[in-house]
Amino acid sequence: MKMFTFHKRPNARDEVESYGFTRSFGSRYGAWVFIGVIIIALFILGINAQYLPAHQSVSDIITGIVATGAIILGYQQWRAARNEQSLEKFYERLEMTNQKFEAWPGARELLGRYPINEGSENEREEVLFQRAMYTFRELDNLEYALAKYKLGYMSSEYALRSLRIFQHRCESPMFRELALLCCTRDTAYQAGTVEVVKRVCSQFSSVS
Repeated sequence: MKMFTFHKRPNARDEVESYGFTRSFGSRYGAWVFIGVIIIALFILGINAQYLPAHQSVSDIITGIVATGAIILGYQQWRAARNEQSLEKFYERLEMTNQKFEAWPGARELLGRYPINEGSENEREEVLFQRAMYTFRELDNLEYALAKYKLGYMSSEYALRSLRIFQHRCESPMFRELALLCCTRDTAYQAGTVEVVKRVCSQFSSVS
């Protein structure tokens, strides 16, 4: 008789957060806090209903509490949506700039000193530039996923897919070297992105 062994799949949220992915308090607990406040307010109202002025009914007060809470929650969601739109616009413009650097060789001198692998100083400038730009793009993709996850606009499963892709890229020692250089030499990347990169790269270093 053939036996089947079932393995428990790792929790996507636990795995991505073990590498440094985080959610903001509002995106994770905002709705629950709202519900909790409403329940507490209704509970207090129920206890003190007999002390209400004659011209105020319990139903009117409940309606006011729920409406006020809905306005507050709606404002928080509106701010989160605005942040997401700003994030999308930022990465769209960043990609446009990267495309110009690739299409206009004369503009590459404005890029400054981009990272190169140790021992590759004698390789063609075009090769070094392409490696650096590819590394920048992968780091941008990772940072984009981190930002979307923090705002609550990316599920744990998609965040894990983004992490897996970056881990696959880090199988290349050359890519790991460039990624670490990009994150440690006058980096413009967020601290959270740098932390994830270091954790992934250290994982490969410990294996080797």
